[in-house]
Amino acid sequence: MTKVNFFKRIWLSLTDFRIYPFSQKEKTGKAIWFLLRLILLCSFIIAIFMTKSVFDGLPGIIAKTSDVLPDFSISNGELITDEQKFTEINSSTYLVFTNKSTSEEILNLINAVKQDKNANKDYVGYIFVLKDQASYVYDLDGAIYQAVKVDYTNEIDTNKDEIINDLTTLEESFVAKLIVLLFFLTVFALITLINRITTILIYFITIWLLNTIFVLKLKLRNYIILVCYVSVLPVILETIAIIVTKQISGPVNLICTLVSFVYMFYGLRAIKIDNILTNGTGKNPLEKLENAIKEAQEEIEGQLKEKAEKKKEENEEQDKEEAEDDKKDVWFITHLFIFVIKLFSLYNLNYNI
Repeated sequence: MTKVNFFKRIWLSLTDFRIYPFSQKEKTGKAIWFLLRLILLCSFIIAIFMTKSVFDGLPGIIAKTSDVLPDFSISNGELITDEQKFTEINSSTYLVFTNKSTSEEILNLINAVKQDKNANKDYVGYIFVLKDQASYVYDLDGAIYQAVKVDYTNEIDTNKDEIINDLTTLEESFVAKLIVLLFFLTVFALITLINRITTILIYFITIWLLNTIFVLKLKLRNYIILVCYVSVLPVILETIAIIVTKQISGPVNLICTLVSFVYMFYGLRAIKIDNILTNGTGKNPLEKLENAIKEAQEEIEGQLKEKAEKKKEENEEQDKEEAEDDKKDVWFITHLFIFVIKLFSLYNLNYNI
């Protein structure tokens, strides 16, 4: 396990249940750090897509702002304009622009929009540019939540043209993109982490119930490691869902939790099978046989090698002896030949005399 890299560990967590018995042998901190890195990676991917979406939409926002908002200015903490506007920005968002109402009247303004005959549907979001405040609120099943609020102060002096110029500068700013990226990274990392923490109790109870079936001697560290690896698929599915829908979906979270139960069952089953094969020692008894066979093979190879070397030495010794015998034979023949030549020379000499 210690040699499996981060991305391969993710892949095995999704595709191979055998990782669960092996993961039980590692330290708890390592499993937690693995899950945290996964959360950071997925949050970074979400942040990239969300940042791109925001800045890709800025040109449309700038054009819409220039087209929809009337001329106005903000001075001394108040909205100054000669016009007021109640209009639909898109199918889900409505604009209320007036200097005759304050933030205290937001609920009344929303009710007025809902009762307006021209507004024939319920809007999800409302943009308010009022006498004392600009804000964005959204209607979630009748409950009103304020997502963005800008209170005018004496320090805020601006107008329509200046806001459009600021938005244009923001669209081209690398620093702004980096800040938005870091903002989304932080937000989604915290949301994902909190979501995982809130499901820990459910996971622990599920593991405990399944443990009664598999009869495993699990400790707290085993529970934590299991939760870390079981959470891999939910984190990835939630990331994909947020990228596709650009929102955190309750049904997706429910599906992820149900899928996690399947992984828990098969993960504990893999641990049970591993315990049966290893007798709870963590070592496969077949390894002893394999090691014995390997040692026997090595011993046989050593003996064969020793015999080969001994045979080689004997052959070399025999060759050396044969070479010595050949040398003696050559010496004897050579000296015999010389002796014959000398006898022949003496014979010729006596004959001539």
